[in-house]
Amino acid sequence: MPAASRTAEVAVAAPGEAAAAPAAAVGTPAAWRVLSAVLWPVAIATYLHTVSVALPVVDGVDFQIIYGGASDFLQGRPVYDDVAYLFFPGGLLLSSPMAVIDPESSHTVYVLLGALCAPVAAAVALRMMGRSWRSPLGAGVLFGLAISESVTVTLVLGNVNTWLAALQVSALFLLMRRRDTAAGLMLGLAITLKPVVAPLLLVPLLARRWGMAAVTAAVTAAVTAVSFLLVAERDQFLSITMPTLTSTRDGANSSLTAAATFLEAPSGVALLTRAVVVMLVVLVLVWSRAIPDEPVRLATQAGALMLGTFLAAPLSEMYWSVLLLPLILTVCRPASPMHTWPAWLAVYLFATLDIWAAPQWSPAVAEYYIQLRPTAGWALLLAVLVAWTWRQHRHAGADRYQAAAPALGAVNHPTAAWLRRQLRIPGALGRGHR
Repeated sequence: MPAASRTAEVAVAAPGEAAAAPAAAVGTPAAWRVLSAVLWPVAIATYLHTVSVALPVVDGVDFQIIYGGASDFLQGRPVYDDVAYLFFPGGLLLSSPMAVIDPESSHTVYVLLGALCAPVAAAVALRMMGRSWRSPLGAGVLFGLAISESVTVTLVLGNVNTWLAALQVSALFLLMRRRDTAAGLMLGLAITLKPVVAPLLLVPLLARRWGMAAVTAAVTAAVTAVSFLLVAERDQFLSITMPTLTSTRDGANSSLTAAATFLEAPSGVALLTRAVVVMLVVLVLVWSRAIPDEPVRLATQAGALMLGTFLAAPLSEMYWSVLLLPLILTVCRPASPMHTWPAWLAVYLFATLDIWAAPQWSPAVAEYYIQLRPTAGWALLLAVLVAWTWRQHRHAGADRYQAAAPALGAVNHPTAAWLRRQLRIPGALGRGHR
């Protein structure tokens, strides 16, 4: 139909009716403005509600333990005689300022800063992926954080996981920006605060960023050494805390070892599955070098290392999953392991607060689900990374062979002739040497 006729049809409306304006196409600036207007109020209100729930819980288990350890440290009393205190000496030193004020005021400041760290981590991760925090994507991520188990339980119990996430994402972002000293400082502080992120030191090493790795190691070693010298009865850290950290804890433990214990599986099963996990993480790290998109490559390597740590460590807790935020937000990139439905099923399993229990069900159903779902989610996401990075590696290899084909076809050598036959590349000598 001619454009003029279509215009006339739009202009002619029924009596008393105005001509309908064309709807904004999805992806246009107008559509993004509408999405922002819808999503941001919902996301902000939901997140503020999550924070408001955590603020009155001054007796959060984790906060009480961390505050008590910090108070004992500042007053020169032994810290590690408490088997529940699991911070390394470096984390003890970094957290000690919180005990300068009374517990109630400290808890308020502590929760508010922890609540600020989660959106800061998300904003930096989105910036790393080339997206703006002010977009509807930022609102969607904030809403996801507000309803996630990781952020909700971290704030209610009073842990430092969101602080850790902000340091981790900042380190990756600065690494990508070639600011090795600042990146090393951030990663060093993160490892000092909670050594669960220590495997991330492999990320700069894989990128051959020796300066960042050196700064990270120096910061971690310096802060840990100073704090170890300042702790009273420091030998208790080695005699009490380290055995606790290396043993399998009952309750609030989602590691493979804990899952095997829960299922009453033989001890060899846990050892075998942990070995398989380590092997799969190594494969992801090797194959990920073929990923051409640097933000996706860094986030994939960091995510694989965290997933391997969560699964293979003796002690892993579900709310550590906030450390997978950079990997999850690679969904914003043109190519990402997060473009598949199994990846998001995995995210649901380790990020949801859903219990899936009903009165008519056996209590064992809820018990099995609660205990095993984060482990299953981490394992599923690791499997997704293995499959996706293998495809990236295979495609990169095929591209290299195609690029080398013209030169290989012109080489007059028995080995080149054999390679031509294997790769089905026409050779200058036809059938090659005989």
